[in-house]
Amino acid sequence: MIIRQDDLATGDNRRHEHIEELASRPRPAGSQARHHPSTRTPSRRWANCARASRRPSLLLIPCRRLNMRARPSARSASPGRPARRWPAMTGHLLAPSQRPEKLKVLRAQEDLFGSAGSSLAIDLSFATAKRIPLDAQSWVEVVPGWISGSHGLFARLAVAVPWLQHDRRLFDQTFREPRLTAEYRNLRDVPDKVILEAANALSQRYGVVYDSLWLNYYRDGQDSTSWHRDRFSCRRPDCIVPVLTLGATRRFLLRPRRGGRSIAFKPASGDLVVMGGRCQEDWMHSVPKDPGIAEPRISINFQSSSQARRAT
Repeated sequence: MIIRQDDLATGDNRRHEHIEELASRPRPAGSQARHHPSTRTPSRRWANCARASRRPSLLLIPCRRLNMRARPSARSASPGRPARRWPAMTGHLLAPSQRPEKLKVLRAQEDLFGSAGSSLAIDLSFATAKRIPLDAQSWVEVVPGWISGSHGLFARLAVAVPWLQHDRRLFDQTFREPRLTAEYRNLRDVPDKVILEAANALSQRYGVVYDSLWLNYYRDGQDSTSWHRDRFSCRRPDCIVPVLTLGATRRFLLRPRRGGRSIAFKPASGDLVVMGGRCQEDWMHSVPKDPGIAEPRISINFQSSSQARRAT
């Protein structure tokens, strides 16, 4: 299902997404951020997460003023390690396996899917693929139901992956990302061999060797990803980035980098969305908040070390 529409985020959700977007911007050269009109630090009013009606772990949190040239705090530093320059990120391990009540639910789901005889299968023919041009040089390919039995894979990854929640430092404040993430720089370390089969199938179809993963875990509709480009994993003008969805259906938005109306996709569990051409150069994408969704979602981004190197 494809819907052309503007981003529907409003009120507090838009403010929090705007703050996270500011956190991902590069620091302007030769100027102090507090004097730069486009990158002013958001007010502490909107960085405060002490609202009783919302889960603090999903929101941006305030912190004391930090001297960026000083040693990092004890929370993020270890003895003998030098202070890291901006942008610095620290991670907090929040694996579902550390939450007994959640682990019990996830294992019950895994047992349920396993007992039902639901087997994982990848559509190597990409029979349902539909390519949609965004402009003359950018495109998106949607493959509904690319992996069958995806709910069992979701249950296993939710427990086995060492999820982290990162803090992003923006000048004199720290903001906690409203989602959990994980990275596998070597595919041999992934906890399920189906991921290896999926990477091989994608490499053969798109002519790109996918050798690493980036995963996002959205615990419910309060978790999100603001507007961004995959600048570090795609350093060439033309890149192909497959994203596999497991779990809940969430809106996946794309909009032109220079401004314009957004295009919304709603991938379900097992669906594949592939961004290609100059999509990472000329377009931005996001997963906005949706308070009406209570189910979790995992997105698997297949990455290539060859695309992460600048063309010579």
